[in-house]
Amino acid sequence: AIRKDSRLFGGTRIAAIGPATADALQRRLNVRADFVPTEAVAEAVVAQWPFPDMTDRRVLIPRAKEARELLPEKLREMGAEVEVVPIYETTLDNSDKEEVIEMLRNGEIDAVTLASSSTARNFAQAVSGGNRERLQELMKGVLVAAIGPITAETARELGMDPQLVSEEHTIPGLTATLETHFRVANREQT
Repeated sequence: AIRKDSRLFGGTRIAAIGPATADALQRRLNVRADFVPTEAVAEAVVAQWPFPDMTDRRVLIPRAKEARELLPEKLREMGAEVEVVPIYETTLDNSDKEEVIEMLRNGEIDAVTLASSSTARNFAQAVSGGNRERLQELMKGVLVAAIGPITAETARELGMDPQLVSEEHTIPGLTATLETHFRVANREQT
């Protein structure tokens, strides 16, 4: 592996929206992020943005095809020229939807994890066809855990009520939130 860091990019600054992205940049590409906000949400990126003069700066945002426009809009307001490049897309896999619906009806699913807003939308579409009342009926007694506040808000808009929202907006953070919840629940039952 070539041992280099973000200096390879000259005067280019690298921001990562969260610690998992920063870690992946470091591990896979040996590129160190110059900025990682304390929360993995666009609002935190904007609020904590450490590069004061963005006038005529060019910013590349590689991201999901479906993403909120808050970050590019705010960077443009700061004077930056922003290029958004969709590099991946979350797609709906309906192959097991009937089995999942049946398991929800039979109370065989204890928890549903939502790792993104698009995951929440795709899940709701797959199990209820977008019917809010049907979704709420299927989700009775099911713990809903969201990776962060934006995903939790999307879930609420769709008719799901996340009982858990991870404080660390990463998959390991979501997993730890679930583990803690079930550990406490198990202790209370014994």
